[in-house]
Amino acid sequence: MQTRRTAARARPSRGTIIVGAFLVVLLALGTAMSAATVAWGDQLRDEGRLLPGTTIASVPVGGQTADEATEAVRDHLAARLDRELTLTDGSKTWTTTARGLGGVADVEAAVAEARAHTDAAGFGDLARMRWANGTASFAAEVGIDVPESGIESFVAGVADDIDRPATDAYAAWDADGAHVDAAVTGRQLDRAGAEEALRGLLAGEDDHAELTVAELPPQLDTDLVREVADAVEAAVRSAYDHAVTVHLADDERTVTPRELGAGSNAAAVLDGALARAASTGQIELGPIELDIDDAEVAAVVDELAADHVVARRDAEITFVDGAFTVRPERTGVSLDRAEARAELARALAGETAEVQLELVTTRPSVTADSFGTVLLLDQSARELHLYRGADRQRTWPVAVGTNNSPTPTGTFVIGAKRFEPTWVNPAPDRWGADMPERIGPGPDNPLGPRALNWNTTSGRDTLIRFHGTPNEASVGSASSNGCVRMYNADVIELFDLVPSGTTVVSVS
Repeated sequence: MQTRRTAARARPSRGTIIVGAFLVVLLALGTAMSAATVAWGDQLRDEGRLLPGTTIASVPVGGQTADEATEAVRDHLAARLDRELTLTDGSKTWTTTARGLGGVADVEAAVAEARAHTDAAGFGDLARMRWANGTASFAAEVGIDVPESGIESFVAGVADDIDRPATDAYAAWDADGAHVDAAVTGRQLDRAGAEEALRGLLAGEDDHAELTVAELPPQLDTDLVREVADAVEAAVRSAYDHAVTVHLADDERTVTPRELGAGSNAAAVLDGALARAASTGQIELGPIELDIDDAEVAAVVDELAADHVVARRDAEITFVDGAFTVRPERTGVSLDRAEARAELARALAGETAEVQLELVTTRPSVTADSFGTVLLLDQSARELHLYRGADRQRTWPVAVGTNNSPTPTGTFVIGAKRFEPTWVNPAPDRWGADMPERIGPGPDNPLGPRALNWNTTSGRDTLIRFHGTPNEASVGSASSNGCVRMYNADVIELFDLVPSGTTVVSVS
């Protein structure tokens, strides 16, 4: 007989049952937590909030919306944008800020990056932050961006305040002498250094920087220009006060260019000396030239000459109211004033300190002795008188020149004496136009049988003559062209009585 065995079912132990139950609970709990985590993450994204623990520019902005985070970060960065930065050259300061330089902070970009990080967070990151107090481990820095143009522009403005060119000392000449304008040392900012210093302040914690400023020395300093001006003044003073003693006979006078109101080329000398000093550093003056009015020099000469110069005087014959007198000659004492002025001018210019002027004796050209025989022509009476000494020995009637061609007055001498002269037409283009070129001796000769030329006392022919005439009816009138007509017999008598050199006095 076959026996049937039925296998017995194993009954689970109590421990197994407990573990299983725990796993079921965990699974249920995990499912619930997962759902809560996902829901939490969705809520953050839907509300536009950043993951907890997020920092931007060291500002905690976790849980904040993008706008809230932007505002919080901007508030935080405002202190950096508006921090005063000071540059100084030791005497003056210039202040600016990063914002004033055009600086900006791109907060929006950093917030957008944080928002993207939030959107990209996975389930694990969300679960860790939701259930395990984890952090987002996201931190964004926000730099302040200052444009180079802002830095350069600010430094350029500082340079405009600091920079100045060096100005040479200068001297100008006026009526009171040389006046010196002092030199000015120039200044120049190290712009590259200033820009670098400003960048350092923007990047660091310091808010103050010293500027480097170079000094630009002038080419002509005040001391050298003063020395040049003093040298020119001394040279001009010496020239102006150069004393010259002028001697004339037993008189003398000492004068200086200053007394005579001299001018000078001091301004040009000063300008030239400054130019040479600028190029060589040495003091080198050009010559001082004086300008003295000729009238002032002449006045000095004239004053000295006044008591010594005597005008030469020729002896003269006068005929007044029938009285014939001879005024004697006088020997003159003269001074060559043109040469005297030239000598004095040269001395005043510095050539010498002494001038000796010389007087010259001048003899008269007509002496009283020459009046032994004198012909006196009284034109108003139409008479010619012959005097020997004061005695009148002959009187002849004459014709004289017309109003249009008057006979000259004054003192003359007989020049050439011509016997039976040939007449040469003296005015072929005027009153002699209808007369022949020449007329030889004879009854028709306008000069008659004799002619005596009038010369000046210096010997020049005047073209005036005593002569005869074929028109004896004109004698006693004013009818000639300037010559003195006589009856032919009278002119022959005159010709024989007076020699060449006889004085002729003609009065109106």
